[in-house]
This record gives sequence, structure tokens and C-alpha cells, in this order.
Amino acid sequence: MKTIKYLVMTLIGVFALAVSCTDDKVLVPVWETAPNAYATKTDGTSANFVYKDETKAVGIDFRWISVDGKTTVTKVDFFLTFNEPYTDTDGNPAVANHGEFNFKSIEGSGITANREVTSFSLTQAEIYALYSTATFDYGNGSVSVFTNPDKPDRTATDRFVAGDSFTVRWELTTDDGRVFNA
Repeated sequence: MKTIKYLVMTLIGVFALAVSCTDDKVLVPVWETAPNAYATKTDGTSANFVYKDETKAVGIDFRWISVDGKTTVTKVDFFLTFNEPYTDTDGNPAVANHGEFNFKSIEGSGITANREVTSFSLTQAEIYALYSTATFDYGNGSVSVFTNPDKPDRTATDRFVAGDSFTVRWELTTDDGRVFNA
């Protein structure tokens, strides 16, 4: 009787191991196609905005790439983020993030082909137009970014000062509706 009991238990154990050890993992995944993109400063333009000289624009060369050539970009949206360093009410260094705005969209016939360059520039006047109504609470109530009494060197003619930083990012929309951002 004990032998039959051990035999049944052994068979159940072997069956449980055989059923539970199936491997449903795929060793080589099926890769999706995707575009990639990068941007560089245009030769002959300023690398940064020049303090007290709003005439200097930053030129940008942008290029998207589909390595396998199976994906086509149908729209590119460019976004800008403006950050400003300041000292908080406790005397600690802090960063004021003034938000992100879509400053340029390219679609339709404006989109260049795979691996071709799109060139454009970004001026201080364009950035000011985006952020002219921006306010921030530096610790003593919300004030306009461009009339902050703690930044006396920021004037009506010199809107951007040392320490201000800008980040450009983009979103690529492909012909099948997928969106990629960087």
C-alpha cells in the first residue's frame, strides 16, 4: 500500500514538473521600427544667447533618421523649457522652472526626408513672446519673471541674464501614428 502511495506521489510530482517547466519566453524579440533624431548648433551662429545683444540667434540643424527605412516621420513638434536659478527665502540655491511651450511644428511638405537636415533659428524675442506672461512665486508671492525685483540686471531691453538655461526637446509622429520624444 505504501509503495502505491509513493508511486502515485512520484507520478504527480513528475507530472507537475513537466507541466510547470514550459518556457514561454521568446529568446529573440521582434523589434519594432522607430525613428531617431538629433540636433546640433548651426555653423556660423551663436552657441548661446549673448547677454545685451538680442540680435544673436541660436541656429539649429535638426535631422531625423529611420535606420531601416521602414518608418516615416510626418510631424515634428519642438518644445522649449526655460529654467532660471534663484535663491529661495531660506538662502538656498533653487531653480525656477517656467514651463514648457511648443515653439515650432513642422508637418506635411515641411518635413525633410530621412537623413536630411532641417535648419531653423531661435531668437531671444521668440522666447520672450512665449514666456512674456509667465509668473513664478520666488517666495514672496507670484511675480512676473521679467519684473522680478531680485534680478535687477533683467531689464526691458536685456530680458535674459547669466544663468538662464533653455532646453529644446522634440516629438516625432510617424506615419502609423506612433509618437517618439527626446
